[in-house]
Amino acid sequence: FLLDEARAGAAFKPHPALTEASFGFEDPVRPPLQLKGGGIHGRIDRIDIGPGGEALVEDYKVGSKVDGGKGMLERGKMQLQLYLLAAREIWGLDLAGGLYRPPSRFRSW
Repeated sequence: FLLDEARAGAAFKPHPALTEASFGFEDPVRPPLQLKGGGIHGRIDRIDIGPGGEALVEDYKVGSKVDGGKGMLERGKMQLQLYLLAAREIWGLDLAGGLYRPPSRFRSW
């Protein structure tokens, strides 16, 4: 799937080293994301890189309902925002944005 996406001609391309990008799982290279009161760990599904080196953070969601910006705030959903912070703070990437991506939209083989 990722190879197919990389060949598709989109501005942002999947970066193999940034697929299932883990941080804070007792990894000395990628420590926990430090926040007030402690650190957190996570695994970013995918980070694509644009033509200028900017990063697009993608989180796969299998549920039928995904909160938009206002819903995220109202329901206290912060996973994507934390992944954006991790991409910037841990990997030192310039951010273009973040999005939820439903796997049901992936092209079948």
